[in-house]
Amino acid sequence: MEPLTGPLADALRRNRQIFNAKFAASSRSEKPIDGPDFQQFLAETLDPIVRSVATVFPERAEPVVDTLFDVSLDLFRHGLLGSKSKAPAIPDAWRNLLPLIPRLVAREPSRVAGSVTNALYHLSRTRGARRREWTQALISVGSSCLRVNDLLDCGAILAWRCGMPQYRQGALEKARTLATNLAAYTLGLPPSTKPESIAEVVERLSGNPWLTPQDALREPQASAAESLKLFTKAGAFRGFGGHFLAPPKVQCIDGSVVASDGTGSWRLHADIYNSLLLRCEAEPPPLPAAGSVPMPPPLPTDGGVRIAPDGTITWQGAQQRFPELLRATSIASTADTIAVTLPTSHHLFLVGRT
Repeated sequence: MEPLTGPLADALRRNRQIFNAKFAASSRSEKPIDGPDFQQFLAETLDPIVRSVATVFPERAEPVVDTLFDVSLDLFRHGLLGSKSKAPAIPDAWRNLLPLIPRLVAREPSRVAGSVTNALYHLSRTRGARRREWTQALISVGSSCLRVNDLLDCGAILAWRCGMPQYRQGALEKARTLATNLAAYTLGLPPSTKPESIAEVVERLSGNPWLTPQDALREPQASAAESLKLFTKAGAFRGFGGHFLAPPKVQCIDGSVVASDGTGSWRLHADIYNSLLLRCEAEPPPLPAAGSVPMPPPLPTDGGVRIAPDGTITWQGAQQRFPELLRATSIASTADTIAVTLPTSHHLFLVGRT
């Protein structure tokens, strides 16, 4: 590997003893850092970041080195940076995103690098989330962000749209206050979208998680009647990487759908972009004994939803039959989503309004 030159090399040389002591201390930890791998990271990842900062704020190059050197050591210890990263999307973003936003990195290097790393760590651990799509979208919009808060708000909206429905409401609130060009981009709307149109889109999305922003932008037809649609499934058999050991049942607790299999409970977070079940503390409903006759259709829930033995759902003035939902064992609804369980499936079947 060729010797480093430029602002990173200068900063490391000026404070050689301090940086060497920090690396030595990290190498003596329970998870020592691989020296050649860290040197390669400095040359291929940190150097381009520092060079880009030096082009716009030369006086900030050395403070950025001090900060990101420490952050890098910490992430190496946790196996999140370097060639052996357990979340490869993180080093990819350091290489491909951070050099493109030097003004933001120069202002708050720890916050920017830490927030990008944290977002990608969670995206990488979320089933069905699209971490590469998130990185590419943030690369595209990052240079248009004038403040660090703008970048983080864009990242939050994109994380929701890339498969993290648990952040949906927070993302919509951020979209209300973002600059029009940033809000339009992160929602996937045309650049020419006007502020009042974005406000209308956010309002419609708030009322129906099964709409896309593009659908919400279209003027609703006055004569169109709402109908029900089976959008997706959530959960699976634990032996196949899912959540449930037995076919689950659902109930509505504090405005959310909670699914239980008798061994644990999971709260449902679902919308048009993904469906997740996150473990929670809840009293599981009784399950039928193995081999017993499936329970009859349950009584209406607090949301007024009913399901007949033939799979016909009645909800909020709409009625529709779903042949795939025969002999349901439980049903629960929130203001915008119905979850149905069957005696022969480890899935939750999710119905919403079109």
